[in-house]
Amino acid sequence: MQKLFPNRDIHLDEEDSQTYHLEFDGIDAFELTQIGAEIIKTALCNLPIYKTSGKFWGYNHPKDQGLWNCELPGAKSSLIQLSSKDEMALIAVADMLSDSKCWHKSKVKVY
Repeated sequence: MQKLFPNRDIHLDEEDSQTYHLEFDGIDAFELTQIGAEIIKTALCNLPIYKTSGKFWGYNHPKDQGLWNCELPGAKSSLIQLSSKDEMALIAVADMLSDSKCWHKSKVKVY
């Protein structure tokens, strides 16, 4: 049976040792659907998680400084990277995104 979502990886940051990272790598095979994008958006609003790359007020950046790389993953995104100090929050999001409704096959051909 063919898997209908990309591999996921949850690991503890080697340098920080308090932060966990979740990565879905669908590059060259899968893209996020609108349903998957909405799940991520809801999770970012309701759980103590944030995008791995970027600066976000309240997590790792003072409110008096500008934000960067704060765009949310959207439909057609193929690489999702989230972080949290709460491993169970990332596991919950990973379980929700490990559903074929959250992904579709990429139309990009790799040669």
